[in-house]
Amino acid sequence: MNPGDHRPTDDTALLRDKIIRSRKVLERAVTYQWDLPPEQWDRFDGYLAAMDSALASADAEGITSAAAGIARLEPRRVTKLGSAGDKSPMPEAMHDRINMIVHKIDRLTAEPTHGAETPPRAAPDRG
Repeated sequence: MNPGDHRPTDDTALLRDKIIRSRKVLERAVTYQWDLPPEQWDRFDGYLAAMDSALASADAEGITSAAAGIARLEPRRVTKLGSAGDKSPMPEAMHDRINMIVHKIDRLTAEPTHGAETPPRAAPDRG
């Protein structure tokens, strides 16, 4: 309940917001073409699996946690000399997995269209 107005909190809106935020994190990874060391790609993949699972179970905290983990892996623009290491672009299979998750997110957050609503039933004729 919201204090003062005695209405229930809208958990659906909160979940939707967290899902949309997670999509933005995934978009950054693809748009900015992250280069990461192999062990960080492994962690990234683990976070993707956690996000996919959290989306399937509508676990808002799991979605947030996975998105935060991915965000922490984001490469920094400025690196120390000699610290570039052995970085590589996103593996193609991971890119495909992100696309699948983004499509799932799009389905979960799609607004129902007015034409798709079920029309109200007519009252039975009692005449």
